[in-house]
Amino acid sequence: MPVAIKGKIDPVRLVETLNTLGGKHGIGRVDMVEKSPGGNESRGSMKPRAQTLLYAAHRELEALVLDRDTLHAKMVLAPKWRR
Repeated sequence: MPVAIKGKIDPVRLVETLNTLGGKHGIGRVDMVEKSPGGNESRGSMKPRAQTLLYAAHRELEALVLDRDTLHAKMVLAPKWRR
């Protein structure tokens, strides 16, 4: 769990700070096209900056603490769990 940036612990401030830092560095822009069940396409743009940074930090931490076989198993099983 993320706990602080520069000693600040409040989760709301943490996300706000990550959004600001990510925005300054062009992190977290996602353009997507989705099809609705009715067949219509919708286009949108999201800016999940804090989520992008937290996810990247989590991946890096996993690479440091998980052994190779466990990390490989996670990569194989993760797409199946998302369904």
